[in-house]
Amino acid sequence: MRELLRPVVAVVVLLGAMIGSIGSVRAQEGPGADPAFSDEILTTLGLPEITLTQPVNGPVEGVPNKVAAGRYLVSLTSDGDVSSYVDFVQIPAGITVEEATEQVLDTAHNDVPYEGYLYGGGSYALGDETVRFVIDLEPGAWYVAASRQGGQDAEEVMELVPLTVTGGTPTASPAAGEIPATVTLELQDVAFGGLDGSVPTGPQVWEVTNLGEQPRQVVFWKSPGAVTAEQFQQMLMGLMSGTPTPGGLTFDQFTWVGYAAILSPERTIWEEFNFEPGHYLATSWVIDPETGMPALMQGMIQPFTVEGDGATPLASPEATPGA
Repeated sequence: MRELLRPVVAVVVLLGAMIGSIGSVRAQEGPGADPAFSDEILTTLGLPEITLTQPVNGPVEGVPNKVAAGRYLVSLTSDGDVSSYVDFVQIPAGITVEEATEQVLDTAHNDVPYEGYLYGGGSYALGDETVRFVIDLEPGAWYVAASRQGGQDAEEVMELVPLTVTGGTPTASPAAGEIPATVTLELQDVAFGGLDGSVPTGPQVWEVTNLGEQPRQVVFWKSPGAVTAEQFQQMLMGLMSGTPTPGGLTFDQFTWVGYAAILSPERTIWEEFNFEPGHYLATSWVIDPETGMPALMQGMIQPFTVEGDGATPLASPEATPGA
């Protein structure tokens, strides 16, 4: 699980450094993982496909040399004991592929975006898992930024595989508005929009759009109960300072259930989730270049409920599960 929690560890270290308490960071059992990715709807839309496979030892396979502009259903499969990250990117002019590879690795590993990049979106697959998402590619020189980590202690390896997107329209590509999204999740720099109500249980397509001015991503957590943004922030501060709130939340009470890789402003991807009934948090861990703070510590945490047994109203900031 440690490779899954790279951004979490990086943020805790960053926060500790800011207040000089790194030496007292207390080791804590990490959260579990139970991916809630689904493909019952997206695979029925007739979209052209890009099928990617990440082997344990080698570059990602299946990247075409050239495709027409338009929407594609992307499948990412981790073949074996390897975790794989993918984001479709365009690199700035004047940057070599070698330099870009190092920078995109930092983005994947530490959630640090770089100026001048276009982050088109992607996702993350655990070992022997497949995730699918829909991406909208415009003409230009793209790269599939794919990193792999074959085990907890292995080094993460990033490689950029070129992909040329030409003009024209791919066959069977739905027109705008024809992807049946149930939830429209807006990324707004330091807040989320579109999650004010409950989400239905069962397979749902999520339209994730960056309406802010900075690149952002989404990490979804299943929470142990109705947890507020303030409670989650307090838990992180306690983890960082080594002085957790007695009887308060601990990270091992949370479960990682989904992910959408970094998106640049005005970019959209579509993902499908089948969340069990209960309580969840949408969070963004991207480091803000202006403040040096992760977006979630500036308020980019959104609790939401999935309808069904076990879902209750959100707790007040004073209430603490397990207290």
